[in-house]
Amino acid sequence: MRLLALLLLGARAAPPCCWLVASKSDSLWGSRGEGLVLRPEACDGGGAAPERCFVSCLVLRTIAAERCACDDARVAAEQRPAPERRRLSKTNAFSGGWLAPRAVVERGDWDRGGPLEAGSFLAFAESDAVFRTAAAEGFRAVHVSAYEHSVVARAPFDAAMAKVAAVLRREGDRNCAAAAAPPFASPLRAATAAVVPFYGGNLSGGRKERLALTGNAHSLQPRALKLAGLRANLCALLRDAARAVLVATCAEVAGDGAAVAAYLDAALPPDLRRRVALDDGPCGKPRDLPFRAVKALLARYPDDAFLAFNEADLLWDYASAAFANATAELLFRFPSAMVTPHRWHKKYGSDPACGHACGLQATGQNLCHLGSNVYAVARV
Repeated sequence: MRLLALLLLGARAAPPCCWLVASKSDSLWGSRGEGLVLRPEACDGGGAAPERCFVSCLVLRTIAAERCACDDARVAAEQRPAPERRRLSKTNAFSGGWLAPRAVVERGDWDRGGPLEAGSFLAFAESDAVFRTAAAEGFRAVHVSAYEHSVVARAPFDAAMAKVAAVLRREGDRNCAAAAAPPFASPLRAATAAVVPFYGGNLSGGRKERLALTGNAHSLQPRALKLAGLRANLCALLRDAARAVLVATCAEVAGDGAAVAAYLDAALPPDLRRRVALDDGPCGKPRDLPFRAVKALLARYPDDAFLAFNEADLLWDYASAAFANATAELLFRFPSAMVTPHRWHKKYGSDPACGHACGLQATGQNLCHLGSNVYAVARV
């Protein structure tokens, strides 16, 4: 907590640069057919400190002008006309997970319910902007289901599931070993609680029945394989991002709560298991699970200053301590903003046994970095 206080003091003393797009003629911006594109040198000085640069494709509210005081020329440009605030589709920012100050999350109406992705969209709507690291590898979530879809499309089902299992086995072992002795101390980890909504599903009902129950929870993995993914997911969160994680299940999905409890008791070392809590309660409809999960998170951990949400098929990863430190600094300096990871996936043809050590690429879905449409940038 002492480190958190020091970071907060530094944030108050030295506001970061923040830029919002004003017009297509602005010298910081190039033009592309689909919209405006930020030139990389405008953000990080030609690559001198890329981990300190963040971008946003979703700006919902005005970011205070005094936070831009470190760049006099930019402040003057923004005052000539006032910058145009861009409210794009929230899918531009979506990756299935987010990290936010508690006050931002508390604003949401978590009794509403909706399809799975709507839980993230509700959180986004309560923030000033949804930032990502300008470097696509800086803070990422590796999307296990994307790899699953690619192998299912090209191989018999059992062979495809064997490949997914190999990836999850390697990543689970690697993440859990690292979570027991984290390679670096994230400044936010001691003040962050996370939630993972888990839906085991029922393959016997077919795709239409699953969609009716859960919205867009379209993974074909059997429950046993999803549990292996949950282990890798939880250990990644405990290694990089959170002091504690809540796993939320739907009482309406028979067996999920008991299966998660039994599996984690057997699969997690005792010191990590103590940092994971379970919440099995009524959802109304299973697709509303993310909303109930966040509501349960707020109630279970009332003292944590930061909250994280992560879908069960995503494995979080900071590239280094520098990216974790800069993310903490961004959230202290922009206390009404939030951060979401870039979504990556494993290439179909890469060796599954090596997990994420080989064959990773940024997915074409929901990219937001220096090369896509970017409407705000912050340099801390």
